[in-house]
Amino acid sequence: MKIIFYSLLAFSINATGQNLVPNPDFEGVISSTCGIDGDLESSLEDWNNPNTATPLAYYTSIDEACYNYQPLSTYPGPIGIKGNQAPHSGEVMVGLWIYTIPDLNQRQYVQVELTENLVVEEQYIVSFYTSLADNIEYGATGLGAYLSTDAPSIGTDGVLDFDAQVVSTEVILETEDWVLISDTITATEAMGYITIGHFNDDAATTLMANETASGEPGTYGAYYFVDDISVELFIDASAINENEIEKDLMNAFLDPTTNILNVGLIDENKKTSIQLYNSIGQIVYSNDAISESNIQISMASLESGLYILKCENDGVVQTIKIVK
Repeated sequence: MKIIFYSLLAFSINATGQNLVPNPDFEGVISSTCGIDGDLESSLEDWNNPNTATPLAYYTSIDEACYNYQPLSTYPGPIGIKGNQAPHSGEVMVGLWIYTIPDLNQRQYVQVELTENLVVEEQYIVSFYTSLADNIEYGATGLGAYLSTDAPSIGTDGVLDFDAQVVSTEVILETEDWVLISDTITATEAMGYITIGHFNDDAATTLMANETASGEPGTYGAYYFVDDISVELFIDASAINENEIEKDLMNAFLDPTTNILNVGLIDENKKTSIQLYNSIGQIVYSNDAISESNIQISMASLESGLYILKCENDGVVQTIKIVK
């Protein structure tokens, strides 16, 4: 199974396994910077820079006049603000140049060692959120995640020439909301590092003009904000007894013979709503007037792939990944 999952869902996805990425939301800050340049390794815990280009961390908690304040910096110039965006979660995010000037092949990356190596032949869900900087010249293909046994590096600001296991093959032009890029991979080695960035050269990159580009100095190329990176052990809900995945609000079991998704509510006495989303964020089932504790949802007419089951009860939200 290979699914690239682009979603504009407004809720966060609960992990089916422990997130192996340390400081996944960049909230572990060593020392926040103010300005156009910043040393990633002395700014953020755990993360490092595998080439000589310098990714920039953006903060909501620094002075508004700082270049890297977000979401609405009052920095006066001379370098143009790349875009206005609040972090997907918390107060910190990073920005990556994945394309600059044609044929220069300049790239920025962020890299971290996982808390434990992947287990060979196990499946993992790898995901991160991204948003195009709205003042930037282009959107581009190729933003992705590369998992490896060793930490790749290069002594220039150039391309890390590796085959990313999770990669955006479409041009992402979303500037207001966050896009979830997600894929399920099978570990072929005891991978212990994840690197986020762009792994193709300029010639293999598709560009598309950004309609909200400002044209100001420093807003050339393609630049993306990145947040909330995750590597989680994949658990197939169709192969697990429903009692084994019981969580705070509900448990779920997909019967592979009937394609019936059985949902059990832990507390049906409170106002509860359930929605089932497909891999592009569309609601394929919704029930806001639940009066029983056990619900059956037919998935027979739905395509095979990744779905998100969301349950909300008295202001608490839980989600479960379902794979048909």
